[in-house]
Amino acid sequence: MLFCGKEPVSMATNKYHTLLRTIQRAAALLCAGMLAFSISSFREFSALADSEETERASEDRFTASLMDREHTYASYLSQIGPQPDGTEEISLDVSAFRAEGIEPAEYEGTEALLFPGEGESAEAVITVKKAGVYEIALQYYPVPGSSREIEIGLELDDAFPFSEAAAIVLERVWRDETEIQTDPTTGNQYSPRQIECPMWLTSLLKNRDGKYQGAYRLYLTEGEHTLRLTALQTAFAFGGCTLSPPNEPPAYADYIKTHGKPADGEYRQTYEAERASLKSDQTLSPSGDRTSPNTSPYDVAKIRMNVIGRNWNSPAQWIEWEFSVPADGYYRFHFRYQQDGVKGLATHRILTIDGETPFREAETLRFPYTEGWASAGLQDGEGQDAAVWLEAGSHTLRLEATSGGLTESIRSLDNVVYNLNELYRQIIMITGVSPDKYQDYALEASVPGLLDTLAAAASSLREAYADVSDLSGGKGNYAELLSRFAYQLEDFVEESDTIDLRLTEFKDNISALSAWLLDMKQQPLLLDSFTVSSPGVSLPRAEDSFWEKVKHEVSAFFVSFFEDYSAVGFEAKSENITLWLNSGRDQAQVIKSMVSDMFTPQTGIGV
Repeated sequence: MLFCGKEPVSMATNKYHTLLRTIQRAAALLCAGMLAFSISSFREFSALADSEETERASEDRFTASLMDREHTYASYLSQIGPQPDGTEEISLDVSAFRAEGIEPAEYEGTEALLFPGEGESAEAVITVKKAGVYEIALQYYPVPGSSREIEIGLELDDAFPFSEAAAIVLERVWRDETEIQTDPTTGNQYSPRQIECPMWLTSLLKNRDGKYQGAYRLYLTEGEHTLRLTALQTAFAFGGCTLSPPNEPPAYADYIKTHGKPADGEYRQTYEAERASLKSDQTLSPSGDRTSPNTSPYDVAKIRMNVIGRNWNSPAQWIEWEFSVPADGYYRFHFRYQQDGVKGLATHRILTIDGETPFREAETLRFPYTEGWASAGLQDGEGQDAAVWLEAGSHTLRLEATSGGLTESIRSLDNVVYNLNELYRQIIMITGVSPDKYQDYALEASVPGLLDTLAAAASSLREAYADVSDLSGGKGNYAELLSRFAYQLEDFVEESDTIDLRLTEFKDNISALSAWLLDMKQQPLLLDSFTVSSPGVSLPRAEDSFWEKVKHEVSAFFVSFFEDYSAVGFEAKSENITLWLNSGRDQAQVIKSMVSDMFTPQTGIGV
């Protein structure tokens, strides 16, 4: 073996190979670790992508069902046809429901499932002994902190029974924070702030946009069914539900047979409508009216919060009052109101006492059009005063806005607008928005079902025209648009080769019908007071006499020279600032309330 003053060559070679193997092993371990990390990351990414895809698919499922116009509640009722009512009441508490990741717990004194409101579901199996129609009532508690409506989805046997079931609204409850206040500096009253009044509520699942009256009805065959409720928006606590046969109120003629015919009495008590106990919307606050000296309370110069209902327009909005009667017996209800928002037509309310509609006629309490103040009350089928049997003590009166006799027409015309818009889009795909008047587009052959769609729409418009004319008694001009549009569609059917030449008028009529439909869904009503009285007792006069009007107008004219109507008022402090607002009094009063509640107490500065 050779020596060169260094280590032998064989030893150096061995060390080199050892170092090389060490590096190779380290590289292998590093590659294995990177591969394992990549696989783990890929799996996590895939799981996250699958989760997001599942969530999107779930959202798309609800959206697609809601937009499905082929499976509406109306078509569902038509499909199931006449069916007998259910024969039993099925009550399900929270223990009957399975909710992934949510355990039952006590909430505000009741065992409940607390849903954050972002897609959680609760599922239960129900057993129906005999096939029939059922309504569903939910017990729930709106979690405070949000003013948004609660939305849920309802599925039966893993499918939406109808498209509207994909988004059902549950209401919140509001009340006045304080009594009506009077500003000490101006003497004017201002509306109290509206605050939420969270409580356990039991509500029937129903439509709230005016297309249908009453609660949704489900036909359940005999056997087991799966009921799933999905929270879509806003947190709430779920306390269970009840499936029960529909509770149809009797006709008034049958109702009075229960306690005998109403007898005359001597009781009469008037309640101020602006002093409501509860309401379904925070916009339903007291407001002021100085058009009538008989509106109570009244002041010729100062603003008084003496009416309610300025924004009481939408179906399903309700206001509730508390009242009492001294003895068992029949009592009438009359309301001093003003309804000049829908010219020539009546608006409608559903009247309930202690949560129940006493008789069928109370489901469509009519408030006819009037330019001034008038009185309206419960009536039987023949237009005579109707009375409600009440036991002595305290009771709750609720009025809920409804489309009344226009419900069928509104639903029919809503479909007409949708179908005609679809038809218009199909036409302009062929003609463009500016058709060439010298070209024959052969629309009858190019657009499938063109004439049938136009004829069906014209027929629906004619039927709605007849319904609206009957309800208005031939007064007002609300139905004229329907007649003109029906005539144009009928003319299109007769002369289909002229459709492309009149597309602008066709589009304008569709837009006008859409706007008309939105107006017809509104149910405005302004209330001053309501009177509870025994049958036979004279009622307070609602209208102003000629001399009362003259005195009011003359007094208001002279007072206007001395009263400062632009001032909202202030609380005098050692340091004060003046704020000028270029807005209405209502907006200024809101800012004034915020200043009085928050700014002045914190800073000690008067505004």
